[in-house]
Amino acid sequence: MKKTIVAFSILFFALFTITAKGQTPSLQNISVNGAAVSNCGTIAFGSNSSVNLSLTLKITKSSSTNVGAAILKLYIKKTASSTPQFINGIMVDNSAFSQGTSWEGSFSQTLQASDINVSGSTFYGVYEVSTNVHPNTCTYALTKNPSPTFNLVPATQVVYCENLSGYTFTVDNVYATPGTMTYQWNVGNGWKYNNSGIAITGPFTTTTNSIQIRPIDFTVLPSSIQVTPVLNGVSQPTKTCQISRSNFAATQATISGRNSICGASEVYTIENLSTPYYVNTVTWSSSNPAIATVSSATGSSITVTKVSDGACNLIARITNACGQSLNVVKPLRVGGGLPSFDIELTSNSNYAYAEFVTANGVPLNQQGITATTWTNIGSTNGGMGSGSGFEGSGRGPNFNWTVTFLITATNDCGTTSITRTITCAPPPYNPCDRQASLSVSKDEQGHLQSRIILDPPCSNKSSDVPEKEKTAADEIIATEIYDLSGLRIKAFKTGSYDISDLKKGIYIVKVATAKDSYTAKIAVD
Repeated sequence: MKKTIVAFSILFFALFTITAKGQTPSLQNISVNGAAVSNCGTIAFGSNSSVNLSLTLKITKSSSTNVGAAILKLYIKKTASSTPQFINGIMVDNSAFSQGTSWEGSFSQTLQASDINVSGSTFYGVYEVSTNVHPNTCTYALTKNPSPTFNLVPATQVVYCENLSGYTFTVDNVYATPGTMTYQWNVGNGWKYNNSGIAITGPFTTTTNSIQIRPIDFTVLPSSIQVTPVLNGVSQPTKTCQISRSNFAATQATISGRNSICGASEVYTIENLSTPYYVNTVTWSSSNPAIATVSSATGSSITVTKVSDGACNLIARITNACGQSLNVVKPLRVGGGLPSFDIELTSNSNYAYAEFVTANGVPLNQQGITATTWTNIGSTNGGMGSGSGFEGSGRGPNFNWTVTFLITATNDCGTTSITRTITCAPPPYNPCDRQASLSVSKDEQGHLQSRIILDPPCSNKSSDVPEKEKTAADEIIATEIYDLSGLRIKAFKTGSYDISDLKKGIYIVKVATAKDSYTAKIAVD
C-alpha cells in the first residue's frame, strides 16, 4: 500500500499548480503508461491491473520569499460518501532551495487498480502554507474497467408438478466483458434435453450462454443447476440455480353441496380437480364426528350424515402426483332447520327500531341465513317503515301510528316468515298535565280493571267519574297493552281483561274512549 500512497502524491503534483505565499508547485512531463495526462482530467486504468506513473515536480519561489513550514497533503475518497483519507504529504522549506529560487525532481510510481472502485473514486490535494491558508486542488477522477462478472438467470427456479415444455437457464455477462466464451454445465440428475428428450448423464459444454431442459419425470424433483463461465480460457466463479418444488395451490378446487344439512344427510362432491393439478387421491373427514360423519374416506363424492345439531367443517384432503397435499374446507351447519327469529323494538321520539333476535337460542350467525326481506303490508295514522338485513324501522307524525311488516329470513333449509306490527311506545303519562287520567287495578278474580279518573291525582281530590255523570263518551271502548319497547302484545274491547299469561315486568296500558285516550304504567309480578 505504501507504493500506492506515494504514487497518488506524485500524481497530485502532476495535475495541478498552486500559488500560495509566493510559492508555485507545478508538474512537467506527466505520463501514465507512457500516455500524457490532461490537467484535472480522468486517470483511466481500463482493464489494467496496475499503471505506471512518471512525472517531474518543480517548485519555484521569489528570492525574497522565506519558505516556512509548508506541507503538501493528498487525500483520496473511494466513494462520494467516504470520509477523506490522508494518503501522503511533502514538507517544503528553505533547505530545498539551496541552488536558488527553484527545485525539481523526477519520480516514477506504480498504481494498483485494486485500490480504486470501478467508478466514483477521486483524489485531491491541500497545500497548507499557514494555519489559515489551505487552498484545495481540483478533483481528479479515477476509473477502471470492472472485473468480469457473470450471473446465472434465474438464481432460483421452482419446478411445477405438471408436464411443462421446459425451463430456460441463461448466463448473463454483466459488464459485457469481451473475449472468447464457453460454458461448462453440470445439471446433476433428473434432467433431459428439451428438444431431443435425451437424459443428461453428466457435465457438458456449450458455446452459447443459454440451455433449455426439462425434468425426466415431473413428479420427481431434479438437481440444482451449476455453470462455470470460461473467458479466454480462464474459468470464472461457478454459479448455481437452486431448484425447489412449487407450492401446491389448487385454488380452483371446491366442495359442491348445500351449506347446511337440513335433514338426515347430504351429498358433497369435490370439483375442479382437472389438469394441471394431477390429483391422485382425495381423503374426506369431518372436523367434529360428534356433529356429522362421512360415509367414506375416499372418492370424489361422499355422503355426510347428521349426528347432532351444531357446526363443523367438511374436509377434503387432496394429494397430487408429486406427493403434495392441501385441504379444501367447507363449513357446514348441521341441523337447526329453518331460520328461527323474532324482532326486538326500541323507541326514540316518534321512531321505532326493530332488530332480529334469535327465537330458539341459536345465534343468528349460526343459522346460515343468506337473505332477508321486509315488506310493509299495512300502516295506520301515517305510519311508514322499511328494513333490510337484520334491521328495520318505523316512524310517524305522532305516537298513534303503526306499521305492519311481513318479514322473511332464508337459509339452505328454506324460508321462515313472520308478521309483526310496530309502533312507538307512548310517552310516560304525567297526570298533572291532563284533566282526566287512567287508573288500572286488579279485581278479586285477578283481572285488570281500567277506570277513568276525573281529576289529576296531584290535585288531592281524585275520584272516579260518578256514574250519574258518565256519558257514552266516557265509556272505554278499546284497551291495548304494550311492552316498553313499543310492541303491542294484547288488545281488548273493554276495560276488564285477563293478564294471567303476561310475563313479569313493566307494561303500558292504553285505553280509548269516544272522545280521548289515556295511558298508564302497570307492573306484573
